[in-house]
Amino acid sequence: MQQACQAVAPKLGVSWRTASRWRQQARRDGHTHQHQPEDLVAEVAKLRRENQELRDTNELLKAASAFFTAELDPKRRK
Repeated sequence: MQQACQAVAPKLGVSWRTASRWRQQARRDGHTHQHQPEDLVAEVAKLRRENQELRDTNELLKAASAFFTAELDPKRRK
């Protein structure tokens, strides 16, 4: 976290210690959202399922596109 404060502080025009204090105060005030490992595992699983569904849909659309392209090909209509 110190490295993050050191990287961000110059962009904010403050010292890294000031940025660190701001972060600590925000955490104490409850203004930061920290993921729990269980939350991350569940989110990764959800995103993997969604990714697979999108891949499957994409493959279906490619196959349908190839089928209809072939059907509309004037060479095949002879």
